[in-house]
Amino acid sequence: MPPDPERRSHGEGSVTWDASVERWVGRLPRDEHGRRAKVTGPTRRQVERKLERLLAEREQGITGAGRMTVKAFLEQWIRDTVMVSGRAPAAKAKHEIAVRVHLVPGLGRVHLAKLTPMRVQRFLREELAVAGPDGAHVTILDAGRATLELANPDQHRFIDRVEVGRPVAPKFRVAFEVRDVDETTRQLVESGAELIAAPVETPWRSRNARLSGAGGIQLTLFEELASPG
Repeated sequence: MPPDPERRSHGEGSVTWDASVERWVGRLPRDEHGRRAKVTGPTRRQVERKLERLLAEREQGITGAGRMTVKAFLEQWIRDTVMVSGRAPAAKAKHEIAVRVHLVPGLGRVHLAKLTPMRVQRFLREELAVAGPDGAHVTILDAGRATLELANPDQHRFIDRVEVGRPVAPKFRVAFEVRDVDETTRQLVESGAELIAAPVETPWRSRNARLSGAGGIQLTLFEELASPG
């Protein structure tokens, strides 16, 4: 006979023996949605480990993530994280548009548990390629706290034309988002950076300045502008 059910502390769930199926059964307390996770296994220790893993996921707010679609996850992220954050309204709108226009149509139906690196790479290659005027084309790759933009020569010339008015950039440049592009530009110039083009408003609602820094690396400083109205 299996031993008596193990007593676990409050909030950690319970482990019991189910004679009808001859397996150990573990249950967590109900979550905020009224759901109660259940796991089974041939040994008590296996069930304990499963419960510990589920409890850790619950504490991190990812319980049930494997059954959640990318669309549901992103919409929850926008609602519960982005919109209640201290980000500027323009930045919040930018995140919402990226999710609604690009990510949800391309990846929304995929379950998080089935979201593989290859699937994401295909999406980035095929669906985040942004077309501009006169053959301009750029692929935007997310890199955590930054993005890597791979642009064709037409896109290269287009950005130069918007920010500077003429082709000036080398093969790569670095862009930084700042709170006040005019003040930051002034400070960098006073510190020795070369001003290539003063701040100008772009068609995508930002103010961009172009400078040349140490080693001749070109820098774009940009400030996101609030949506009109």
